[in-house]
Amino acid sequence: MSTCHDPSDGHTDMDDITKILELLQLELPDSDQQLAFQNLHPEQDTFTLFPLLPLEIRRLIWHKSLPGRRFVSLGSFLCSAWHGERLGFENKVHKCLPKPPILLQVNQESRRVTLENYTMFYRFRRCYHSTRPNHILRPLYIDSKVDLVPITMRSMFDRPKEHPKNFQYYSQYEHFFDKIHTLEIRDFRWCGPSEIWYQFFCQADGGFLNHFHGLRELHLVEPGDKSWELLRSTCGFSRHKSRGIEVLKQWFDKNKGSHPPQVRCSVPEFILHTFRRAVPRSDDEHRNLARLQLSLDDEDSDWTSD
Repeated sequence: MSTCHDPSDGHTDMDDITKILELLQLELPDSDQQLAFQNLHPEQDTFTLFPLLPLEIRRLIWHKSLPGRRFVSLGSFLCSAWHGERLGFENKVHKCLPKPPILLQVNQESRRVTLENYTMFYRFRRCYHSTRPNHILRPLYIDSKVDLVPITMRSMFDRPKEHPKNFQYYSQYEHFFDKIHTLEIRDFRWCGPSEIWYQFFCQADGGFLNHFHGLRELHLVEPGDKSWELLRSTCGFSRHKSRGIEVLKQWFDKNKGSHPPQVRCSVPEFILHTFRRAVPRSDDEHRNLARLQLSLDDEDSDWTSD
């Protein structure tokens, strides 16, 4: 029986790869059971022929092994610039950072595939006296096209005069902020021009949003109960808050010409939520929980949950 892969033609399509994977599945003790649950003979618990698989199949396997979408909080990054002098703070930062993708450590090929998708944001160094000076913390890797980066409403209004070290860090990683496509603002509370958050936004001229030039989606989440599992809200968005959304839309529209066209091409899509899961999920079904409909053209229209 001839195989589906012909290395001489230099090309293998997805149908060929699928057929090869199906043939490999037939070699398992139970072809109807997932590989992770197979009861293999001790001599068969290692697949030694993986390096001999076609490159396309190996890359497909590496891609399938990536973590998927995660919530990657920049809270530790925002705090590290001005709380670093606190004893033991480095341990808190280390624990709250997401673990780097394990494929970075498997072999050179898996590392190359991973770095095609993930970018190292920063390595935080302690700058204060301790028993372990210049201790290097775990680096932060983000898939800027998939991962969702949440910040709080208060974090939007960091200003250079108040937190100069924050902005020193921002300037060092400005090229990375440009790559992030999806941002989430939690505890979003904005009812109109009389709201203090609106005044802060105007005084800061966009504040923290100025660092994100390539946004495609901006998620806004109602304030609610910050439990470990869910961010819930007792009430939905009111129609008056659509005015605040319109201010954000106008601000993005006004500033989109101040950056290279390849960085910011258009105003991001606004996606509204009455609550959000705090537990990261890689599937879109859970990502869109409590998503709201919004029409900025009709001020009298209510915002309803899907």
